[in-house]
Amino acid sequence: KLAKSEFLKAHEQLEHKVHYTYPRKIQDAKKILDDINRDIDTVQNNTVFDDKGQEKFSIIFNGKTFSDKKEATAFLADLIKKNSSSLYPLRGLSGEYKGLHISTAFQRDFLHEELVLDGFYSSRKNSTSLPGDNINRIIEMADSRKKAALDKQAEIDFLQGKINTGLVELDSPFPQQDEFEQLSSRSSELSRLLNADLDDNSKRDEESLKSEKERRITNILDGFSDSLCEKTFFSFAKIRIVDIDSDWSATLDKTAITFLVDKGFPKDTISNTILKCSPSVPSKEDVYNMVEDCTRRAASR
Repeated sequence: KLAKSEFLKAHEQLEHKVHYTYPRKIQDAKKILDDINRDIDTVQNNTVFDDKGQEKFSIIFNGKTFSDKKEATAFLADLIKKNSSSLYPLRGLSGEYKGLHISTAFQRDFLHEELVLDGFYSSRKNSTSLPGDNINRIIEMADSRKKAALDKQAEIDFLQGKINTGLVELDSPFPQQDEFEQLSSRSSELSRLLNADLDDNSKRDEESLKSEKERRITNILDGFSDSLCEKTFFSFAKIRIVDIDSDWSATLDKTAITFLVDKGFPKDTISNTILKCSPSVPSKEDVYNMVEDCTRRAASR
């Protein structure tokens, strides 16, 4: 049963992954992939080549277009120089490269500026104090979108593979099903036999309890005892037994205990008497609680 329970639990968890978790992840990954591909198209549409097929460099910094990488590097060097008193000299830089927007973002956790290249998809790299390195990093972020698209497609393929494998596993039956059914059948038979024994024991216990109640009622009616507390209880109980139509109840036990407390008998003596003589055949714990309760009530009167 434990093995079957664990199998069903694992089956339920896998079913949730196959029909909910993995499809949701694929959906999210496809949206990101679409954004990356749109940026790739933007980069391609904004890449210019000369007559020899060589790519032309072009970048915009703070509204100024640079077609020469050295001039762009010099502009950044001048920007850093003007902001030399600042710990973050690239702050305030903005521009465009191959149709994607250039900006910076301050990372408080690491106390530095990041270069940000935004389109439909956003990428970041740490800025450096070297202008040429910063330009190269902007170029790398634009070019890296192709690799990002491949990585995201690989993620989608991996998740789809997990779904396909999961669907096969979900169709697989419990490997120990035959043995489980045999053991379940045997367990049901044993439970039936056990319940039959319990029913017999329960009937015997009921008969024994009934016999004990009858014996105690006979003792009360006979009224023979060497204990003064028991004799007092007998005289109290004999009248009630004649009057009641149903079995002796816990309520009568409480009334009898209060009666014995008022007669001045000690708690232990009262407890022993009720436990031994009451026709309700109460438990020791019940008798103790009733005596304690009745004693407190009597003391508060």
